[in-house]
Amino acid sequence: MINAWRLAEGEQKKELDMCLIASGFDNAEIVDAVTKIYDDLSIREMTKSRINAYFEKGFDALKNLSVSEVQKKPLLDFTNYLINREK
Repeated sequence: MINAWRLAEGEQKKELDMCLIASGFDNAEIVDAVTKIYDDLSIREMTKSRINAYFEKGFDALKNLSVSEVQKKPLLDFTNYLINREK
């Protein structure tokens, strides 16, 4: 939400502000409005890029651990599971 608010301009920013303070509105309508703004601002892609950067940083750290590859394998398998899950 912070990135969306920083990137939004004009009407988008006004709409985000309204969604944040909205009361008495249908929650589904608010979610739809915010989702549309996220899509318009490519927030999902920005988030995925950041997530991937953190995974890469983690893989680099794991690679540098002074333990055997056999000991690293369960953690690598779990990390790969996390990366490839849908939700």
